[in-house]
Amino acid sequence: MSRHRALEVGPEREDLFAYLLDKLKLDGAIRYMEFGVAGGTTFRWWLDHNSDPAARFVGFDTFTGLPEDWDDMPQGTFGQQGKPPAFDDPRCSFEVGLFKDTLPAYLARHTWAGANVVHLDADLYSSTLYVLTTLWPALQKGDVLIFDDFCTLEHPTHVFRAFFDFFAAYQGPYEVIVTSRYGHRVAIKLV
Repeated sequence: MSRHRALEVGPEREDLFAYLLDKLKLDGAIRYMEFGVAGGTTFRWWLDHNSDPAARFVGFDTFTGLPEDWDDMPQGTFGQQGKPPAFDDPRCSFEVGLFKDTLPAYLARHTWAGANVVHLDADLYSSTLYVLTTLWPALQKGDVLIFDDFCTLEHPTHVFRAFFDFFAAYQGPYEVIVTSRYGHRVAIKLV
């Protein structure tokens, strides 16, 4: 559990990402995993800001939108006609399907000894909790987890609840590194 007050940066995602990139030196041989890619805006940001040839970027999504209603957003919101975004970069790949169908198989095929940066933008409680629980054995001290829609008035019982339930059960030590938009986005580091 974090014992200090985290820095609050500007309101945009890019403000939080730039701070992490600079502060934690995440422009090296990282494995960046994004859960909830949609059109790939965030994925592209990380590709554009890390030129290390040993870095790997993996996006997990159905690309058909939300698999269920998310409060006032109906199933299918954020859909991309089932197609991942196109990037001309051999360091990136996509695992297309539900997390429960793609993440275990991916982890069985790929080991990684370096730093992990995990961006959780799955929106739903069930999806976020599943990813955290499944990834936990593959994570290590120093890994960074970024939570989008962490603490919002629109969706107060999803990402934050998954985070809270997961860390209550697993007791993994972490520190909050940075927040933006008054807790809408939060980045933690495992310690």
